[in-house]
Amino acid sequence: MTNHQGLIPSFEYVLPAIRGIQAGREYYVSMCPVRFIPKLFAREDEENPPDQRVARSLNSKRVPDIANYILNNPDNYTVSAITAAIDADINFEPIGTEKEGRKMGRLRVPMDARFQITDGQHRCAAFEWALKQNPALGYETVAVILVLDIGLRYSQQMFLDLNRYGVHPDASLAILYDHRHPPATVVKAVIRNINVFRSLTDQEHQTLPVRSGKLFTLHTLYNATSMLLADWQTAELEQQIDLAIRYWQAVSYCIPDWEAVRQRTVSAREMRQDYVHSHEIALLGLGAVGSVLLSVYPHSWEERLQELRWIGWSRSNPDWEGLIMVKGQISRSRTSIGRMVAYLKEYLGLPLTSQEEELENSSGLVGRENSRQQDQQKQRFIRRNTDQFIVILSACGNPDFRQTEDIGVPTLKLPVHSLEEASQICQGYILEYELGGGNWTGGQVLDARTNEQVAYIACSGKIWTELEDWMRLK
Repeated sequence: MTNHQGLIPSFEYVLPAIRGIQAGREYYVSMCPVRFIPKLFAREDEENPPDQRVARSLNSKRVPDIANYILNNPDNYTVSAITAAIDADINFEPIGTEKEGRKMGRLRVPMDARFQITDGQHRCAAFEWALKQNPALGYETVAVILVLDIGLRYSQQMFLDLNRYGVHPDASLAILYDHRHPPATVVKAVIRNINVFRSLTDQEHQTLPVRSGKLFTLHTLYNATSMLLADWQTAELEQQIDLAIRYWQAVSYCIPDWEAVRQRTVSAREMRQDYVHSHEIALLGLGAVGSVLLSVYPHSWEERLQELRWIGWSRSNPDWEGLIMVKGQISRSRTSIGRMVAYLKEYLGLPLTSQEEELENSSGLVGRENSRQQDQQKQRFIRRNTDQFIVILSACGNPDFRQTEDIGVPTLKLPVHSLEEASQICQGYILEYELGGGNWTGGQVLDARTNEQVAYIACSGKIWTELEDWMRLK
């Protein structure tokens, strides 16, 4: 090909392009094969001082992260357009003379033109790095926005403008929209399958607004569930989901205040103001303690977890001051989280690590340690003498609907004060798992002292104390 004077041969890139107008200037959008990126977009000389460059210096740590993202997701990676300025005379040849035909055509760019990246240098470097690992990527394309270079000052301003208003998505929203990573899948399954979380979790914001009607955030539950399953990361995804659902469902049974908010007998705002059990520090503590329970007591953790029902979660509990609260305000520091974990482990009878013992000793509670232990012993004594019954919650598959015997519903044994409380707990369990009469196998009420059955709770909630009549009817 020759130039317009027909004297000096020149060679060109010919790119399919769409021509647009923005701020009164022409720009062009094209598709560039990935294999051409290292040739077209030369890296800026980082030896130049910042005032002589059009972009920030390359962060070498980001490049392999982006490259590995592309390599590990060859079927569904997404990379946004690269923006570059051209410092050469270009020629746009439209395919038509009317309407849309004048906007689409071929862009002829001299091969000696210099493409200066104003947005996307890390993406370009990542593609170059990924091409060495997988040359087949070279036949894919990336969108390129080309503008005419009108000087260093304009290019620098363009870089700033492109990055000025960029905002990362909120942490909760990033988890909600993540369909690739297993931990995000697990926590979303937990929320879908547990009523209090489904109704009371904000899935968009990392921090709850003051007037929010929610108790939890997706981001907090994600972190707490990740702590819970820290030793189960190599397990099958379905196993992780099942375990997480069982654990958080059992926790929700031990904190009836959550259900009270869901039933709107108390507002979420009041609950957050007066209690600590829905705050981030408590959920993280419950997640970490759950991991230990699952490891130490794999077959009886649900029974041991019932001690949570007797923790004084009110902010007025003097245990919290100096432990997780400073002058009435909840601390979110790592030290406070560690103290919460140590407190819960001690309450559930789990051994403390040496580091957790040090946190306990440094929490300002040393002087009243004996008093607190005496209070806990007193509370346990009171519970033994006031919990008159134990109610059994269980279910199986309904043969009338060709269900398998195991339908993934946990079996629980819960202490209760009265038969009326036992009936309420049974009804909540039945509603939670949408059980029918053919599924319900629980309802047995035992005397807490003799372990003998004294009553039965039917699927309808009816209390049978004359067991012979109940057996005859059954």
